[in-house]
Amino acid sequence: MSISVNFIERREGDSPSIERVFRAVATKLEALGIRSTFTKASFGNGIISTVLNLLAFRPEQADVIHITGHINYMGMVLSRDKTVLTIHDVTILDHRKGLRRALIERLYFRWPTRRLRYVTAISQQTKERLLGLPGLSDQNIRVIENPLLVSLSVPPRTKVFDAAKPTILQLGTAPNKNLERLIRAIAGIPCRLRIIGNLSPALIMLLEELNIDYTNAKSLSDADVELAYESADIVTLCSTDEGFGLPIIEAQAKGVVVVTSDRSPMKDVAAGGAYLVDPENVEAIRAGILAVIADSPLREDLVRRGRENVSRFDPARIADQYRSLYEEVVVNQII
Repeated sequence: MSISVNFIERREGDSPSIERVFRAVATKLEALGIRSTFTKASFGNGIISTVLNLLAFRPEQADVIHITGHINYMGMVLSRDKTVLTIHDVTILDHRKGLRRALIERLYFRWPTRRLRYVTAISQQTKERLLGLPGLSDQNIRVIENPLLVSLSVPPRTKVFDAAKPTILQLGTAPNKNLERLIRAIAGIPCRLRIIGNLSPALIMLLEELNIDYTNAKSLSDADVELAYESADIVTLCSTDEGFGLPIIEAQAKGVVVVTSDRSPMKDVAAGGAYLVDPENVEAIRAGILAVIADSPLREDLVRRGRENVSRFDPARIADQYRSLYEEVVVNQII
């Protein structure tokens, strides 16, 4: 079946992970005979920009419209019967209160999810959180996980682990990434912290106060992200909450040991291929990092388990799940 899909992307974001995910999916869809185009929202993420997007946005003509995430509200104005909405997480609600939280809950989650016929979540955890929102318990939400974005055909890197002063890679700086606790956890440990994402003045102050050896980068290309993994000794994702946890499987594919949270979906994504810690406990995070630094057999076992785990996130497999969904969307329009 010949199908065209127009992916709708946010105008801008703190991290390009969503865009990377669906560009990878689109590449694999082409091999399945599905043509893809990409359209960015006309305006940004503020309140006025949201209103302008709702009033003025017009997608390209396609058999299927797919909202790729974080502009979920576009589901309020796009075709109910030909639009797919992918929801990545609901963590924004954990950091909002009062009227603002109520508005975001409705505009980003409840209203578009109830209106559209086709909604996907990138993890079981995200689906369960969505179904826990008022009025959504009976919605049909499918789980389609994120694909691995680095090549499995490339052998794991051969970098020798630097136990004397390891480089710790942290991707993402949003509140749920738990960066403050990570910074406190590594204080006094000989290491280099490489942070990818926008740093707030408060986090910069804390890094300097605790004399952390760190570097900070933003808006990296895919190639630069891969280089960051390859030069790292440890990847951390000690988040308090995630929709999925893409850095876990990217690090596993690269043969880098991972320290992540002992809660879903991170522990489910890692599937035994990471050292799990309590993200609420600074000492637990510290102990986990020290354990993987000191214990070479432990590192080797975690890396081996991680490498075995990532095959389930093959982009071709994920693309085939979207193909099946798109075919359903098109067939249902004909019936």
